[in-house]
Amino acid sequence: MDARTPLTGALCAALLLAMGAGHAASAANAKAFADPYPHPDAVIHTVIQIDRKDPLTEKLVLHNTANLLKYYGDKRIQAEVVAYGPGIDLLMKNNANAAEIKRLTDKGVMFAACENTMHALHITRSELNADAHPVPSGAVAVLKRQQQGWEYLRP
Repeated sequence: MDARTPLTGALCAALLLAMGAGHAASAANAKAFADPYPHPDAVIHTVIQIDRKDPLTEKLVLHNTANLLKYYGDKRIQAEVVAYGPGIDLLMKNNANAAEIKRLTDKGVMFAACENTMHALHITRSELNADAHPVPSGAVAVLKRQQQGWEYLRP
């Protein structure tokens, strides 16, 4: 029995038509995306979570944060990186990314260290990067920012 029937042909034609419409919509969206500042007074608030001790994840968090500043402009975005659990490693004084954290802090990025994690791992304030500020709970800090309308990013 031949699998190609008039019904199968009609379904294939409809699928191809829908796929073409999707590509047209994507092209239209690409043009709309070209203007990164739809309003001159736009302000973006982003909270970025890190909860893993992994050099690649640390680099990704910092790279994403730098890209947000580059895209929106450091005067149009307010960003806070919140580190808790194993992710607090990013905010240790001896972390290999300390220079990048300083550069981002100088551009207005905030770095929050979870005090619950600090207590659990016996980390003192003096062991943290000087540009990090403690918050009582990293998870709560992320939730509070979201309640305030901040966008959430977890690379």
